[in-house]
Amino acid sequence: MSSSCFSKANEFHCHIYSYPYAWIDYNNITNNFRGGLFDERPFEKEFFLLITKSFPRIEELILDNQEPQKKNNQQASIIEYPHLIRLDLFRSHKNYAEQFLDNTKTCLLNDIYLRVDYNS
Repeated sequence: MSSSCFSKANEFHCHIYSYPYAWIDYNNITNNFRGGLFDERPFEKEFFLLITKSFPRIEELILDNQEPQKKNNQQASIIEYPHLIRLDLFRSHKNYAEQFLDNTKTCLLNDIYLRVDYNS
């Protein structure tokens, strides 16, 4: 189970997961699907590492977070997405585009359908 508090929108979301999990899609995964963070925070390197470990065969990733990353994203290892074929950053802050398109931070092994705001 995970819960998210969106104080800016005056909302609270609760997700309950059970095993075996039969769904193919995971929607609205928040910063706290493991670890207890509130979701009005930016997605940092640790979040993306957790995504790749929790969903190793992820094919589509849609980010919806307008909060800029605050931590220095210098990282020792490159985050790999070996099965990713669709990346949607249209509703995200521009530093997420920088993170995913910088080959010193992210490795995308396939031809990717990329959706991003032109100004980013």
